Amino acid sequence: MVPLEIERPWIKQGLGRRTFAGVMLVTFITFLLIVALNGVGGQTVNVQQINIKFSNSQEPSFSSPYGKFTYSGSSSVLIDVHIKITNNAHFAITQVHAGSPFNARLTSQVNIDGNGDYSIPVCVTMPSQNYAGSLNLTFQ
Repeated sequence: MVPLEIERPWIKQGLGRRTFAGVMLVTFITFLLIVALNGVGGQTVNVQQINIKFSNSQEPSFSSPYGKFTYSGSSSVLIDVHIKITNNAHFAITQVHAGSPFNARLTSQVNIDGNGDYSIPVCVTMPSQNYAGSLNLTFQ
């Protein structure tokens, strides 16, 4: 019995090797573009919780879980810090200090006038290196 020969012209023409080489070239160029545009290996910051402290009042310090987003290193982000006042305090928040390696500034002054929930808008500049952990804010 003689084996049946099937015509495969793409083998004779070398299309298999050319297709493989083309796929490898496209993959290599795509990888180079991703690395060149900082799509892989960029610095990331993951804030897992926010620790809040008040320096000018009798308000207790507290922490709130945050872990919502992963930010790019050295980016500036507006974060609304939500606090709940329970001891009928009256004071103004005019400054914020962030623990290292963050920088922070208030976008507007907030007046605390009695019990309730308040939102403090803070613009936070993320560190330039990889970071995962707490963001420590001290309000004055």
